[in-house]
Amino acid sequence: MNINKNKHCNLKNNISNSKFTEMNNSSDPELSKKEHTLDPEIDNDKLSNTTKLLEELTNQKDKYIRLFAEFENYKKRIQKERLNILKSANENLFTNLLPVIDDFERGINEIKLSKGITLIIDKLNKILKNHGLKKINTKIGDDFDTDLHEAITQIKVDSNKLKGKIVRVVEYGYSIEDKIIRHAKVIIGK
Repeated sequence: MNINKNKHCNLKNNISNSKFTEMNNSSDPELSKKEHTLDPEIDNDKLSNTTKLLEELTNQKDKYIRLFAEFENYKKRIQKERLNILKSANENLFTNLLPVIDDFERGINEIKLSKGITLIIDKLNKILKNHGLKKINTKIGDDFDTDLHEAITQIKVDSNKLKGKIVRVVEYGYSIEDKIIRHAKVIIGK
């Protein structure tokens, strides 16, 4: 079917081209003069119309480009907002789970648990880590850092080496990516 349409279009083009050639090759000088003589008023009108159309086309093209850019910015903004919503939802979930994790850690430290319970705790920690939750590494003897730690209290220490340093970690701190969702609660020496 497409082949027949193409043949039909080619035939029409050949006919119109041959008519154009016949008109240009005509031997009638009067006809030839009329075709090549242009009326200045008609030319000015055509030129001004053409100029107006080109200006309108340029304006429409500019509007299209601006609208397209605005739409692209809108898509990026919406995508960023979606990511922020997901991050905040994860943050709320993790914040609610942190006391449970603390209780598990206290339980591990206080009593000897079976291997099954230890495996469950490790699996939970691995899942949370895969979703971006990181434990802030805090050890006894580390310098107190207000960006990472929250001092619950100060206790008197015998050693000068522990003055102003962490003496005990009460609760570990956690972060999601680089945002701290809970500071480590520590006791520092004085």
